[in-house]
Amino acid sequence: TSPLRRAMAPQPSSLALVVAAFAGVACLSEAIPRGFQSTRFPNAPRDDDYVAPVLCSESGSVGAVTSFHWDGPDSADLNISAGPAVVRLTFVQAGVLRIRLAPTGTFTDSTSGEIVSIPSSPVTSYFKNTSSGFVFSTAFKESSNIMISGSLNPLKLKLQRQDGTTIWEEVAAMSWNQTSTWQTLNSDSAESFHGCGMQNGRFDHTGQMVQIREGGGWDDGGRANPAPFFLSSRGYGSLRNTYSPGGYEFLQQVKLSHDEHG
Repeated sequence: TSPLRRAMAPQPSSLALVVAAFAGVACLSEAIPRGFQSTRFPNAPRDDDYVAPVLCSESGSVGAVTSFHWDGPDSADLNISAGPAVVRLTFVQAGVLRIRLAPTGTFTDSTSGEIVSIPSSPVTSYFKNTSSGFVFSTAFKESSNIMISGSLNPLKLKLQRQDGTTIWEEVAAMSWNQTSTWQTLNSDSAESFHGCGMQNGRFDHTGQMVQIREGGGWDDGGRANPAPFFLSSRGYGSLRNTYSPGGYEFLQQVKLSHDEHG
């Protein structure tokens, strides 16, 4: 599922990790303008043009929940259908939640399982559905564990600690357009964001738009080795299960986007 003004990293015991894999879509190919021009080497070529792949025929967003599928406490998965789209929530561990979105209802893994490995023994889970929303969590309610809840129309998610403290909340339903899928989260003025791999000359990404795409050379602003991972001073981290290019906006709202399907 965004980075430390207080110069202090979150403690590992309180770190919630969200592993996200959104199914991207694309119908039209858009060329991103040529990228960063090196100031140290002005004659060096700019980044190559990038054209996002065509992945589907329609744009959209997750709508009203139409059904839930949960196989009981021995299952770590909750599948939520919203029309043709499906959102799958999986507790990899008590403090690690995986979120997947398939706009067409079909999940794929372009990484062939190279990034995310699901334990053979699933976490025992708890699920409750009411007329106004739902809660999904691990069965063992320790203070360091996390739970996720959501509204029903449209489906919007909220990640919380067991004591009810909000870690993040979606301000809009997960969406897709002709080239990508994205999630939009709330933020506040005290929150800061870090990570994203090698982002030359940058440590604090708060208030910035960060490209998760190799390019720009080795100068200030270059992205020689970006990574789809970031940390927030709220005490959580997010790893996107993808090799596809993307972009993160750490502004008044946090928008996390990648060009992928699955």
